[in-house]
Amino acid sequence: MSEPTSAAPVEPVKPKKSTGLPWMIATIVLALTTLAGVVWGLAASKNADTQKKEVAALQGQLASASEHEAALSAEDKAKIEMLKQDLSVDGKDLNANAAQLRELASKYATAKANAANEKENLQAQLTASKAKAALAKACAQALADGVAAQYASAPLTKITKAEIVANFSAAATTCKPIVSVE
Repeated sequence: MSEPTSAAPVEPVKPKKSTGLPWMIATIVLALTTLAGVVWGLAASKNADTQKKEVAALQGQLASASEHEAALSAEDKAKIEMLKQDLSVDGKDLNANAAQLRELASKYATAKANAANEKENLQAQLTASKAKAALAKACAQALADGVAAQYASAPLTKITKAEIVANFSAAATTCKPIVSVE
């Protein structure tokens, strides 16, 4: 019989050491995208606060315009009544008083029309500001919901940088005409 040949001893396979570098990169990317989302959210919140202040200012202007219209109406009516009494008392100045009366009536009508136009304009601005504030809030909420859904839908190891960038880009493109940071 032949003697068994001895083979060279087989070295055991050593497991490779994991450096953890992929986890550190993923953590850094996640931290940076989270920071970017927070900054964008704060900017959107500031814009919403500004819109609320504009709405309050427009409401004040609208109230002031309404009061101004009422004050002009009462003052002009009183002048018209006074002129009517003067006309009945003094027949000589009848033509002069009639002209003043027509002028005051014309001014009253003009002031009333201007006040009504101003009131309509302020109401339209108020409505537009409220709508813009609501849209800004909706965009900020949509972005926040998108980020939350993205992180909730997959383990953190499966979220890629491209997915995060795509989410922020889509939200930014949709909301850019509504929310502008100036």
